[in-house]
Amino acid sequence: MKTKKALPYIAGLAMAMIFGLSFLFSKQGLESLTPMVLLGYRFGIAALVLTVLQLFKVIKVDFKGKPIKGVVALSVFYPAIAFSFETTGLKFISTSQAGIMVSIMPIFVMIFGILILREHPTTIQKLFIASSVAGVLITVVFAKSSGKNDNFTGLILILISIVSGSIHNVLSRKYSKYFTPIEITFSMICLGAVFFNFIGVIQGVIAGNLLKSYIAPFTSASAMGAVAYLGVFASVIAFFCMNFMLSKLLAVNAAVFTNLATVISIIAGVAIMREKLCWYQIAGGILIIIGVLGTNFYGTDI
Repeated sequence: MKTKKALPYIAGLAMAMIFGLSFLFSKQGLESLTPMVLLGYRFGIAALVLTVLQLFKVIKVDFKGKPIKGVVALSVFYPAIAFSFETTGLKFISTSQAGIMVSIMPIFVMIFGILILREHPTTIQKLFIASSVAGVLITVVFAKSSGKNDNFTGLILILISIVSGSIHNVLSRKYSKYFTPIEITFSMICLGAVFFNFIGVIQGVIAGNLLKSYIAPFTSASAMGAVAYLGVFASVIAFFCMNFMLSKLLAVNAAVFTNLATVISIIAGVAIMREKLCWYQIAGGILIIIGVLGTNFYGTDI
């Protein structure tokens, strides 16, 4: 029984570790690929892996008699919208800064949880929410006032991605009564593969370099490694872990694992990419993390 109760937390831990390093691999892939081509390969590989697993009956997917519109809707928010803005935003900001910003997701999850799932925060949780909001404001406002327009643009793109991902988290919990975690994962991956490759092809045709853009990954070992990691680990495995966790925990409590991903992102950015953080990024990050940890510490589980 204890092992069964621990499984959602183990899944959350695995998801956080994989997602924490995904920013690093995305930055690596973006050195030679456009955002849409990188995402097209990422979700195309993941869709292929899941399809093979389904054909060999390793996984079972059955959408008959289920509210398909709901699972399509959550897939539109995440990965379609969320990943489009996140990956594009990573071209303008550092890995560690993106990790700090993503840690605000539990706050948006709580807000949408109130609106959609009728989950209500306590008074002390509201105070910690205010802390996280203050952290985001400090990070964004000082980035704008510092004159770093590219940095500001990247932050806004990441913020839009976070809002979209938060809506997905809440919808995933709502529809988990109808779909298994693997069915939600399967729909997300397949929709992502179609969407990103469609956009990637259109962009390649317009730019007149369609063949070159899709051959690019095979000319770079680092790009191939990034695509493989993002396609198998950060999509198939991490998505399954995330949807399993969301089916067992309250949306706001499950989102706390984003904070671990944040820590891993920051460590990877500073230690591997040699990135430097400004004082307002550190101050904002501390307020965000304190707010999210406090919100979850004083929350309740099911």
